[in-house]
Amino acid sequence: MRVTWCLVAFLTAVIVMSALSSRINIVSPGSPMRAMGPTPPERAGPEDEEGSRSSHDATFGELPDGCEEWRVLSVKSPPMTGSDVRDLQAYLGDKGFYQGALDGVYGVATADAVRSLQRWLRVPVTGAYDLQTWVEIEGGTPAARAAVPPPEGSVHLRINIDQCRLTVYSDGAVHKSYVVAIGKSETPSPVGEFKVLWKSSGIGGVLGSRWIGLNVPWGMYGIHGTNRPWTVGYMASHGCFRMFNHDVEELYAWVEAGTPVTIEGDISQLRCRDVLRLGSGAQDVVLFQMKIREKGFYDQRADGDFGPATESAVKDMQMFYGFEPTGVTSPDLMRLLGL
Repeated sequence: MRVTWCLVAFLTAVIVMSALSSRINIVSPGSPMRAMGPTPPERAGPEDEEGSRSSHDATFGELPDGCEEWRVLSVKSPPMTGSDVRDLQAYLGDKGFYQGALDGVYGVATADAVRSLQRWLRVPVTGAYDLQTWVEIEGGTPAARAAVPPPEGSVHLRINIDQCRLTVYSDGAVHKSYVVAIGKSETPSPVGEFKVLWKSSGIGGVLGSRWIGLNVPWGMYGIHGTNRPWTVGYMASHGCFRMFNHDVEELYAWVEAGTPVTIEGDISQLRCRDVLRLGSGAQDVVLFQMKIREKGFYDQRADGDFGPATESAVKDMQMFYGFEPTGVTSPDLMRLLGL
């Protein structure tokens, strides 16, 4: 009887794993090729409307960094509210269709602005931010969609947070540049020198058609598509970098696990913790690594991971300045570094 139950459990596990592998295609370090399976839809569909679960939820569980589901926005009673409405109002205002308050309430004024946008896009005028309207916005400009041959040299990505711009370098030369959405002030994007950790073409929903995950040690951050294309180019995300889906699909083919990603931004005013040690991982560790590299004690990437190389650099610095070489920072050491 016990053998029978073990066999049933084993077969159940095989079936579950088989079902999951057919839902998502993942490329990660050590994976020579992506898992085979049906290609998921590249754009959000009706199944991603309010009250349902996206394909991302079905395979990944929690959305990274507080991302929200996409939904059709329309006039209802009580009115629909949320950050997605506020972001849409900001986009409509920037395009000259909306002059009201950015209150995050989808009321008559917002619906009228959407109607004006739909007339301009030459799509059915419904007053609701629906799938067809989303597809037209996501289309971008002809210049942005111009085909570019794949880079032939070594690829390096550089993201400038102040400019909302991601640039692809090939052997050190600019290959192509894209506009991206960055984190809001209350949920900033990470700054540092990271690498592509893994990528997936089976996302869908709020993360668009592609996901390129980064090895940020203090959270799940990545470069991905979006079903809120009006937010691209603004401070609108929860820390990730949103791209138009057609852009991230092009970029996806050019990067692989291990591709360097440098994210530039001003973190000079960040307050560092006095005590950092092996295993610490946060934005202040990036600042600390940059500072000790500037002093000549560290020659590795400023990736926010206080690992053995950072610990060794701290010991060298402590011996140089006459401190006990513990490999753990102290308030006196931080003051000496101006942190």
